[in-house]
Amino acid sequence: GSGWAAQCIADRNVTWTRTLEQSLKMVAQGRVDMSINVEIVARYYIKEVGLADQLILRNPVDQANFHLFIGKESRFVGILPEFDRIVAAMLADGTTQKIYDSYLNS
Repeated sequence: GSGWAAQCIADRNVTWTRTLEQSLKMVAQGRVDMSINVEIVARYYIKEVGLADQLILRNPVDQANFHLFIGKESRFVGILPEFDRIVAAMLADGTTQKIYDSYLNS
């Protein structure tokens, strides 16, 4: 995905998997010691594959920033300032947390 693992831990004894689901199952089965991923995505898959009673989520090991990329010729370029304002407001008023919570509890 982001290349974080290749950049930060590739010199370790890493077992690469094709999917997060596969990685989480390997941890639960004791085939590997840990998996590193984005919290919201990992929480969703842990719930989806029924591994909540077998895995422990620890504190973040790093921070990754996600960016929106949009083509310079996109018809949406003009709304970017309003988009940024709305996202900032959603973060400030807790709306994004509610979306995360509903995503995880669906």
